[in-house]
Amino acid sequence: MEIYQKIVLKERNLKMNALISIVTEDSSFYKQVVQMIPLDIQKEGIEILRPGDSLNNAQIIVTDMITDEILDQGIPVFLFAEEMPEDIVESVSLRFYKKTNFDVKIFQKDLAEWIEIAFALDGAAEKTRDAEAKKEKYKERVAVYKKSLELAKLMQLSAMEPKIMKNFEQSFYYQPAFTVSGDFLIVEEIDNKVFVIIGDVTDHGYNTGLYGASLVGGIRGFLDIAPRYSLNLAGLVNYVYHSWNNYNYQKDPSYATMLFCMIDKENASIEFINYGHESPFLIHENKVSILDVSEEKELAPMGAEKRLILTPKVFPFLPGDALFVDTDGVTEVFKDPEDKDIRKAYSEERILASVQHEVLKPNWTLDQVIRGVRKDADSYSVTEDFENQNLLGNHLDGAVDDVTMYMLRWLK
Repeated sequence: MEIYQKIVLKERNLKMNALISIVTEDSSFYKQVVQMIPLDIQKEGIEILRPGDSLNNAQIIVTDMITDEILDQGIPVFLFAEEMPEDIVESVSLRFYKKTNFDVKIFQKDLAEWIEIAFALDGAAEKTRDAEAKKEKYKERVAVYKKSLELAKLMQLSAMEPKIMKNFEQSFYYQPAFTVSGDFLIVEEIDNKVFVIIGDVTDHGYNTGLYGASLVGGIRGFLDIAPRYSLNLAGLVNYVYHSWNNYNYQKDPSYATMLFCMIDKENASIEFINYGHESPFLIHENKVSILDVSEEKELAPMGAEKRLILTPKVFPFLPGDALFVDTDGVTEVFKDPEDKDIRKAYSEERILASVQHEVLKPNWTLDQVIRGVRKDADSYSVTEDFENQNLLGNHLDGAVDDVTMYMLRWLK
């Protein structure tokens, strides 16, 4: 079998491949078919391709012979023969014309109809190709976005993880609801003072992570450049307060709960200034207590209103004592995820009981205490799982909040 020619119809706004393949061993039949192609179709542009091209790109076949190869193409076939082959049935996609006696106009009409369909299909295919291309670009962007988020997560975790300090034992647990979170933690030892700042920017996700990162950068910068002789908690809070309000107040609705803490080793004391954050816990001689460090019962977070507090609450803090701080991702674990009544949340009292349970064990460690709180919080809720880090870990399954816990013990 020889393929003498292929005719490709080109429409100016479409990108079509070979449309008509004339398959024959009779050159006069090929010439006859070309002469029957209407002029209006020729005006769209006809390209004659080399003989011997395959049928892979054909959308319409005109032939005077039937082969398995032709039938296997699954495309419209215009068959010219003296008789219809016995094992072949004429259908919508297989049109039969008696070779020595047929109406040219009927052939032209049938051909025009299939050409119109072919153009429509090609247009649909082009749209599909465009959609697939856009889909691939979207996938690429998503991949870049995910990679950026993973990098941001690593950077955030690296910034939060406390450095080793001489004479202090530490333990740290962090689990974001999304890849990055609004939780942040700063632990800095400067001379005889240890600063612990824990905070939680409202909402979850990338934007809150950016706010948290900007706060962390500003606070670390202040601690680096502030004069050592005058460095205190009030000065730090004053700096953060004015920085926040100068750049964010009434420009963005975001705010952050923040607990500022400073351990003074020289005076064996610990100071707190609290902006709407969870209460800290103090462990002294294996007894746990919740410290009341707020000026008021319901103190607004940083940025929620313009109010400056510079008088810290001071408590004794001796060698052997330990500090436990967390974000509300722990206290706001709910027994029933459908019932978000805060009175039914895990609560500070549950944390206190869990911590107390652990510190009564012989030779307890800070890691052990945090694991105990995680386990107890997990058992409190029928759906949330600290131990397997599924708690709040998938926003499609009803994530609640980011989780951060930090403990510090002054070694004797």
